[in-house]
Amino acid sequence: MPCTCSVIQGRMNMTTWSVEDVSLWLNSLGLSQYASQFKANDIRGHELIHLERMDMKDLGVHKIGHAKRLQSAIAELREKDLELRRESRRSGRKGTSLSVERAPVEPVPELPSLSSI
Repeated sequence: MPCTCSVIQGRMNMTTWSVEDVSLWLNSLGLSQYASQFKANDIRGHELIHLERMDMKDLGVHKIGHAKRLQSAIAELREKDLELRRESRRSGRKGTSLSVERAPVEPVPELPSLSSI
């Protein structure tokens, strides 16, 4: 089941998610009961994307179904993160960036030709 929460739609780069963004994401998965533990352990987007099964147990996720749902959703986030990084690299090679605007280029004044000197 793909996550359609506004957090993902509005801020695709999940490594920049705040603790509150992670809580919203958990809520979108129907796992809001874990939000307080994730908050108490300062789980942000960067930590979330690296969460392993043992970490989930430490966070109080003991139900297998919930753990599987989290693992699947985290795998989806990892894939999206990988796609974003690939796209960013491709754009970087073309001279553009997804996150940085280029400054306007000033026109170069015309130089006199050698024949007019």
